[in-house]
Amino acid sequence: MACYVPYPVEGLFRNRINQEGITLLTIERGMDLRILVQGPKDQLAQVVTTLTNESQGRIEWVEV
Repeated sequence: MACYVPYPVEGLFRNRINQEGITLLTIERGMDLRILVQGPKDQLAQVVTTLTNESQGRIEWVEV
């Protein structure tokens, strides 16, 4: 799964990903960070919901 993370919520994103044991595969820097992550499907779904709420919808998620 990939996502676009604004720089102001990068710390929140990294902390939550580390806490949940999701693997961070790549980071591309641009106007936002494009981050590719990997993990069990059910765990990813939970992290997407949590981070979407915690970032107030500022993280854009994309299936790859």
